Amino acid sequence: MRLPEWYKYETSAIDWCEPNYDYHPYIAEFYNTISSTVFAALPPFMFYLNWRFLQLFGDWSTLLTLFLGFVVAFGSILFHATLSHLGQLLDELGILWVFMAIIYLYIPDEVKPKRLRKRWRRLCLLSLVSMTASSFIYPPINHIVLIVFMGPMVASLIYSLQRQRNFRAKMVGIYSIVLNFIGVIFWLADMLLCDQWKRHVGRPVGHSIWHMFMAVASSLHILYWWFVYADVPDSKGRRDLSIRMWPCNRWAVGFPYIESNKSGSIKNGSCYNSYNGFKRNS
Repeated sequence: MRLPEWYKYETSAIDWCEPNYDYHPYIAEFYNTISSTVFAALPPFMFYLNWRFLQLFGDWSTLLTLFLGFVVAFGSILFHATLSHLGQLLDELGILWVFMAIIYLYIPDEVKPKRLRKRWRRLCLLSLVSMTASSFIYPPINHIVLIVFMGPMVASLIYSLQRQRNFRAKMVGIYSIVLNFIGVIFWLADMLLCDQWKRHVGRPVGHSIWHMFMAVASSLHILYWWFVYADVPDSKGRRDLSIRMWPCNRWAVGFPYIESNKSGSIKNGSCYNSYNGFKRNS
């Protein structure tokens, strides 16, 4: 396929179960396109909730993980709106870059092979460049690469969870794995059971549901590693960070964020918005 043809509508070899152009003449898969915006909505939301944490512990790596959410959103929106070959490549590359960022930044040294620890940065950079180039030369390799890279990413998370003593932090990591697993089920259902979905469920929105599950799962995954690498005990063995829930810390269900215990903005049993220091009206 020539490069100019990559931009054209429906040049991708992949067409998901959702009927094309049902709602707009220029948007191929409407629900898949709209649901892709979740990837762009969560990074600023996380930035807002974790503002105090980022002021104390944020660096280029935390900002990079947030920025990559916009990259994934752009590729996914372009792909599902046009079903173009270029959109498919950018969609897959965005996910690949997120995986590589997590592997490069957050895999613990004890999990890495001893011979590769000193060369880890070079190896990750070389892998990123080579896999990005290969995706343009031979696009089908993307699916294989994503599956291969997911292995060490999930394995390192499970390894860390086994040693995590903070209950809420551990639950954040577990939830990320569970939501990722549920999202993959919807992804497979949309791809393999399209006819059955249309016949028994109705409008096929399995891939859209996968977008939402994966966006939340990846956010929780990244938030867990933020906490792990910042939650270091001081000289007296005390830890300054805790996981709290938005909009109310007393609730069992909510969106987690990291808070410093020294801020004094949260009191046990009260619904405080610790990111701005004001009590929520009930």
